[in-house]
Amino acid sequence: MVDHSIIDESSGASAGVGGSRGSVLLPRGTQVLLLDVGGVIAPDASPAQSVVVEQRLSLPAGTLYPLLYGGEPWKALSTGRLDEATFWRDVAAAAGLDAADLREAMTPLWGWHQLDEAVLALMRIARRRVRVAILTNATLDWETFLHESGIRNLADPIINSAREGLRKPDPASFGHALELLDLPPEAVLFVDDKPRNTAVARELGIDSLDYTTVEALAEALRARGILPPR
Repeated sequence: MVDHSIIDESSGASAGVGGSRGSVLLPRGTQVLLLDVGGVIAPDASPAQSVVVEQRLSLPAGTLYPLLYGGEPWKALSTGRLDEATFWRDVAAAAGLDAADLREAMTPLWGWHQLDEAVLALMRIARRRVRVAILTNATLDWETFLHESGIRNLADPIINSAREGLRKPDPASFGHALELLDLPPEAVLFVDDKPRNTAVARELGIDSLDYTTVEALAEALRARGILPPR
């Protein structure tokens, strides 16, 4: 259970960054909190939920996510080189499934239908001291959801691999993000649930956190002065 005392939105500064009235000066270099979406802002499905879908589709245990995200179709979809209909057709054909059946079965697992309110609360507090932005490997449909969900009010820019044509952990994806943010690496704190992404970011000089829980994220942000002390 989340300790909601970590997200007391009444605490801390009440104004923005960069000399605004009531703003807080952070250690030199910390200017942007750059967040992944899937596995951070949007919770991943549990292993038990994945098993239910695999059983429904008569897939061997542990093969669902490699089927969807481990091959060239996902890489092409998430860099804007493939449309949704073709993606579902290709991955379904690879497993001998009907595309409509596969897509329907996956619906309960799509984490982007829900967002973690505790992480959103941390983002709201962080925005009082730093800019908040998103760097995600996603589809154009996912981007539409993010805009409709109100994320645009919390994060700007939203850097989506499908729109930019670059995806993590490609170093060029991080370089492009820094260009869009108009900042050097040391000005950014990057948070992602996949170590392969944070490892590359660190190699480029970007301070990075491996996301595990919202409580751990809050403590790490507090340690860096991005959240106010308890």
